[in-house]
Amino acid sequence: MTSADYRNDMAVSDKIMGQMSDAYRKIRNTFRFLLGNLYDFDPDMDSLPYEELTLLDRWILFRLHQLIQRVTRAYEESEFHVVYHAISTFCVVDLSSFYLDITKDTLYCGAADGRERRSIQTVLFEAASVLVRLLAPVLSFTTEEIWGYLPQAKEKAISVHLAPLPQVNRDFLDPDLEKLWEGILKLREDVARVLEAARQKKIIGPATEAKVSLYPEDEATFQFLQQVEGELAAIFIVSRVKLHEVWEAAPEGALKAENGLPLQIVVEQASDKKCARCWLYKESVGSFAEHPDICERCHDVVKQCETDETSS
Repeated sequence: MTSADYRNDMAVSDKIMGQMSDAYRKIRNTFRFLLGNLYDFDPDMDSLPYEELTLLDRWILFRLHQLIQRVTRAYEESEFHVVYHAISTFCVVDLSSFYLDITKDTLYCGAADGRERRSIQTVLFEAASVLVRLLAPVLSFTTEEIWGYLPQAKEKAISVHLAPLPQVNRDFLDPDLEKLWEGILKLREDVARVLEAARQKKIIGPATEAKVSLYPEDEATFQFLQQVEGELAAIFIVSRVKLHEVWEAAPEGALKAENGLPLQIVVEQASDKKCARCWLYKESVGSFAEHPDICERCHDVVKQCETDETSS
């Protein structure tokens, strides 16, 4: 078994085989999600250059190319259990539990050819292309099946086993980006803690009902948060995030961040109306006579779909 270190005695039991089955299913389901959201993606026409990707998309590429480094070294040293654990952890933790969870809103509700969705699809294609080739030596039949569905893959190699292993792109390994995301992930943990406290007090139900207010205590923290202000609501999976100025005092009941950043956090029930399409609470809901129950973004997407249907 690839998951076990063959240099030591290998145990086999029903429990272990069940764990392997679960791990395989999670990896396969990750690929199903990736491929399912690449059905309308042409890598040559729709891919965005690295400089136009969002900070979140750049970060997952950073993690992906760190994975290439680790797995390539493991293959060279015949440490196949490292290959298994590294890829399994990336699929479950970095992709499914984090990146894909955050980006589902844009993938499902954004404009089909919008730049935000194309940015995510650029990353999904890169991730699928890298992972299928990294797994090919140890998951031969499944990766061959996946290769047949990956856009343009068969044009480059008739079989995944004839395709070269992926190479690290040093441009993606940005230490400044890594440092930035260390702070963002710590902040996300703090916000998740405050959201859970608000949920226990019945202030909110799901996180999408929440409005999060951040009160930085110094200028450096304010400037740090300004870099990602536009992406924070998606990162926290809430309806709205408001970044306050340093001179604004946090209200009574604000909770202090515990993971390094000097700031205070307030979670409130979003006062806006709920969009019937994306389920986020947006100020623009009710602004459109023809679709009074959806937000501005969803209205624009629906309007474009209606225009396309009429013209066809």
